[in-house]
Amino acid sequence: MPVAVGDFLKKFGDLLSKKYKKIKSNELVVKASDSNMDIEAVIMNKYPDLKNSSSPEGSVKVTYSLKEYNSKMELFTDSQNKFTAKIENKPFKGLKLVAKGNGIPPQLVSKKAQTNGSLEANYEQGMFKGKAGVTYVKQPAYKDPVVKGCEAAKVAVEASVGQNGISVGGAASGKLQDGKYSL
Repeated sequence: MPVAVGDFLKKFGDLLSKKYKKIKSNELVVKASDSNMDIEAVIMNKYPDLKNSSSPEGSVKVTYSLKEYNSKMELFTDSQNKFTAKIENKPFKGLKLVAKGNGIPPQLVSKKAQTNGSLEANYEQGMFKGKAGVTYVKQPAYKDPVVKGCEAAKVAVEASVGQNGISVGGAASGKLQDGKYSL
């Protein structure tokens, strides 16, 4: 047997007898882009938020930009029926408008993740900085899994004026939840 073939067979045998680390996570990511649109699809071996899930999970994220209007839209969904949407627009220098919404299925609901929608405006020009937003939260009650229903609206306003590291400002917010209003 020629020497080169003998070396090859030895190296091949070493590969087969080598002890490899166990793979704990597999993930397949596919990305595609066009001039205005980006698409990212992910398939993973386990959904990160569910401990008892053994089936493969996946997600799709689509980003669409209209540069001539300074606008951007993002859509996201996954195999657990969770979805989010976000639209951003900058109509003129200093002003940024954002609309967001999401939907969370009952098996994934926690105190931090509820179905909601929000509108926000940020303005920054010279020495002035301001922000105003409205958030609406709605979560129907479910029996299995047990999820307490709630409905709430929150309004928040912030403004500040400053120069050379010194600023003066204020903030106010209010919340209406289950028929009760709080500041």
